Amino acid sequence: MKKIIFPLLLCLFFVGCTKNDDRVFDETAAVRANQAVNETYSTLKASPEGWKMVYYPNASLYGGYQFFFKFKEGNRVDMACDLGVEIQTSSYRVDLSQGPMLIFDSYNYLHLLAEPSTSPIPSGLNGDYEFLLKEVTADKITMTGRKRGVTVQLERASSQDWAELEKAFTAQNSCALQQYESWQLFIKGEKKTGELSLDVLRHNFNITVGTNSSRGTYSLTSAGMTFDKPVTVNLGDGNNLTFDGFKIQQGATFADRTIMSNDPAGTLLFSIKLTLPGEPITPDNIVNYEPDPETNTVNAFLNLKNAGAASRYKITLMSTRLEAWRSNLMTLYPVLLEFRIEAPRSTYLLSITMFCEDSGAKYYYWNCTNGLTPLSGPGLNPYNDAAFAYSGASVTSGWTAPFTAHADFVSLRTVIQAATGFTVLQDENVFWFRSNADPNDWFKCEPY
Repeated sequence: MKKIIFPLLLCLFFVGCTKNDDRVFDETAAVRANQAVNETYSTLKASPEGWKMVYYPNASLYGGYQFFFKFKEGNRVDMACDLGVEIQTSSYRVDLSQGPMLIFDSYNYLHLLAEPSTSPIPSGLNGDYEFLLKEVTADKITMTGRKRGVTVQLERASSQDWAELEKAFTAQNSCALQQYESWQLFIKGEKKTGELSLDVLRHNFNITVGTNSSRGTYSLTSAGMTFDKPVTVNLGDGNNLTFDGFKIQQGATFADRTIMSNDPAGTLLFSIKLTLPGEPITPDNIVNYEPDPETNTVNAFLNLKNAGAASRYKITLMSTRLEAWRSNLMTLYPVLLEFRIEAPRSTYLLSITMFCEDSGAKYYYWNCTNGLTPLSGPGLNPYNDAAFAYSGASVTSGWTAPFTAHADFVSLRTVIQAATGFTVLQDENVFWFRSNADPNDWFKCEPY
């Protein structure tokens, strides 16, 4: 089988360009280089069903993503990915400007993983859209991401591969929770306290059984999900279950869908629970309002995802004592405009953010946390009770927040960061945090 092995070719190309070599060898190396580029174009376009790739941009943080490519004339490529059902058409090129490279040079799914400016995750997903070519054959192309250094392979695709991708889309759609829906857990057919959280952008999952959690990464398949490593779940009865994927099943109606562990017994099963809204939460009833103990309001708050992969809220209302502190701060320091919560923000799982504007420029002060830590113990339910896991503070570079030493700011921060935490109450997409230390202290969060 003919191979185009680029490291050797590139070496010849540069040797041929040295001043001491004769012109004939220089021209021969250049001809060889151009011939290799042209042959690569021909190989890319020669596969009738295109090429497939499973891409792990950062295997320690994210799961694998299925990509399909059909390279066409005019340097155009049709691209499909399990991140979305739309087939995207963009441009590509093969050149030697920075080494033998396959470059996807207009926006597509690869850029979603690679660029912080376009990704719903501010830090991006550590992907590449420029790849150094290592070896090209008729059936396989080996290349390495120029920036991140991850080696991937393009393999010839078949019509069956495309059909499997369609099934993977269906499986992923079945995982998407609709309004008022949550996953309820059954172990060996018996209903248990548990929760399943799926991050479809990062391809992460988290399984909660009681107070025990197990997490990992996955790749989509036509039948459901394959974990990138087997996961062990503490079943809460002295037994553990180790398995390496989920089977996803869709019933006669969209609401009739299940996610089951792929062990022979199908030990874990998650089915849809529909919780219709009850009595609205108000400042008058919040002190005594009782949440549904089987609805994980902590996860619901974190997983609203109203801003791509992030959940973003404004703190729109506070209890009397907290509002007095906040109002005084905003009066004394007119630069302080809003209190917000972002989950995640940059590398932090959650941030309580002070949005400021000074002389027409926007600035931010962040109280950064490692997320919301579920609380358990007498009178506490990890589905409804959590504390902010404070980890530090930061501010927009070159700016100093003027209010951080004021007693009212310190008082607010002390209440919010209290280890006793809050009961998280949900009213559709609006969330209320009621202090466990003093239920008369609370604040309301609305998405923006």
